[in-house]
Amino acid sequence: KDRFYTLEVWSEDGGKTWTCPVETSFEGFPNHLLRLRDGRILCTYGYRRAPMGICALISEDGGRTWGDPIRVNASAPHGPVQLADGRILYLGVGKIDGERAIVADESTDDGRTWNVIGTVNHPPATAHRGLGEPHLVETASGKLVGLFRVGGDHMSERFLYQADSDDGGRTWTPARLTPMLGFPPHLTRLQDDRLLVVYGRRLEPFGQRACLSDDEGVTW
Repeated sequence: KDRFYTLEVWSEDGGKTWTCPVETSFEGFPNHLLRLRDGRILCTYGYRRAPMGICALISEDGGRTWGDPIRVNASAPHGPVQLADGRILYLGVGKIDGERAIVADESTDDGRTWNVIGTVNHPPATAHRGLGEPHLVETASGKLVGLFRVGGDHMSERFLYQADSDDGGRTWTPARLTPMLGFPPHLTRLQDDRLLVVYGRRLEPFGQRACLSDDEGVTW
């Protein structure tokens, strides 16, 4: 029970068939794989043992081998994104002065080092207990849109919240309520520049839901 090693599977035919799971050399719980523009793969994951915490790994050979763990400052199920200017930005749960916060964690050197450049304020407490499990997307105009899960006792009140940034993640609008009930969000910009978010509905009728925005997240 003290060993938690990540397993890898491979497909050489576009996902039709897969290899048997193979144990990797790194210990922890993987969150997300991101293929960078230069072809390398960035994996963000939770390292099992202190003091590493949340880490990133980089593979130069398509995931067959991985470099040493790199400390990052954010954590979220769907990991970071690479922006149009080449920066990698990770919107996730972190700490500021020892207190839990939603942070925008930036790498300007292809994932080798990370620095917090901004934070998102939690909305006033009502039926929830703050923001979590965020994901972000860059729009055609360069605006960043972030969506967040909220904690709370009643599933019927746990709508996604949204915050936007017009300066690359350094400052964010106050988190506001959206009409989308469920979590966690995963955002994608489509080829026609509309935004797509998918998330799990946790009330009957259960299942996966999708919403589209054709105005960069102003409406869904």
